Amino acid sequence: KEKERDEAREEKEKKKEAMAMAKALEREREREKEEEKEKAREEKERAKEVKRAAKALEREREKAEADNGKQKAEGEVQGSGERGVGEEKERKKEKKERKEKKER
Repeated sequence: KEKERDEAREEKEKKKEAMAMAKALEREREREKEEEKEKAREEKERAKEVKRAAKALEREREKAEADNGKQKAEGEVQGSGERGVGEEKERKKEKKERKEKKER
């Protein structure tokens, strides 16, 4: 009888340990699944951010092109055409010199 009780107790403990192991494995799988979901969520959010940034850059580029086109059109209307960088600096320098002469 004593031997049977010991065997039954051992069997019960083994079952208990097996259940605990199974539960631990299940929790681990659930945790890994949640991590994968979170990674996917973060990746999706990053993709959205990249897309938003690309759209914003595209809008900026289009706005700059529109502004540049407007400036060209205004320059043509005024008859000045486009000035080169050197010409623009020279014009500013002359304007500054005229202003300084007036002040003197």
